Amino acid sequence: MNSMENAWFQFVIGATLVIAAGISLTRSADALSRALGLGAGWAGLLILPLATSLPELVSSVRAALIDAPDLAVGNLFGSNLFNITILAVVDLAQGRGSLFHRLREGHVIAAALGLILLATAGLGLLIPFPAIFQGSIGLETLLLFGVYFACRGKVADNL
Repeated sequence: MNSMENAWFQFVIGATLVIAAGISLTRSADALSRALGLGAGWAGLLILPLATSLPELVSSVRAALIDAPDLAVGNLFGSNLFNITILAVVDLAQGRGSLFHRLREGHVIAAALGLILLATAGLGLLIPFPAIFQGSIGLETLLLFGVYFACRGKVADNL
């Protein structure tokens, strides 16, 4: 098997494992949310994203460590774009009218937070913010953390 075939084989095996894990994670998150007395919104906001974001975290950190920042950032932005596309696919597949019209209003706050964070990251790509912490962490990084931590409680309170 040449290196290209080997890479495709590893990719297909990895993707298959991710699909199986996704099915299991969804069931487990639902069971955990019920056992802990949390609503489905909390499970969707905290439990599932924690587990499902681990591949992006590992891949992007690894890309940064091997000095491939374009790969790291492309992975995260690509993942975000694909996740939004998944909403459209799920809406089409479930076939009971618009999924968006049946959600709790608290998701509007989560969507707004996502837009604010995405815009902040986009500005960080467009505007050369100065490195302000130990000469290596830019203002946009601190803004991303600040906005996220300032707003996440508000999102959680409305689900």
